[in-house]
Amino acid sequence: MVTWVARWWMGSWFVLLATGTSAQGPGTVKTFFKLSQTQGGVMPVLDINDQLGRSVAVLGDLDGNGVVDLASAGLGDDDGGIDQGCAYVLFLRADGRATGFTKISQLTGGFTGDLDPGDQFGRDLTG
Repeated sequence: MVTWVARWWMGSWFVLLATGTSAQGPGTVKTFFKLSQTQGGVMPVLDINDQLGRSVAVLGDLDGNGVVDLASAGLGDDDGGIDQGCAYVLFLRADGRATGFTKISQLTGGFTGDLDPGDQFGRDLTG
């Protein structure tokens, strides 16, 4: 059994590939990758205090490449107003790196709800 886990740590988030059974024992982390603006593949351009990764959820395989994809909050994003927030869908490769993303906010991604300054959309995510 293979499980992808994403964890926020010290201003960045990490994607872990864990195996349920292996020569190393159950629950062993097989590999990990740091995903940030400067590492891990195609990532969004961030502004100060966007807080990418404060909330992360495993979504399943949305792009049909056989690898689960992730949702990540950008709760401090300022699209439409201060700290209105956003969510990113990050599409992953088998090695854990991102191949692309879709941003969902007040101004992009087809979101039709109303957000106010300080709403911090994406603060909590689930798959």
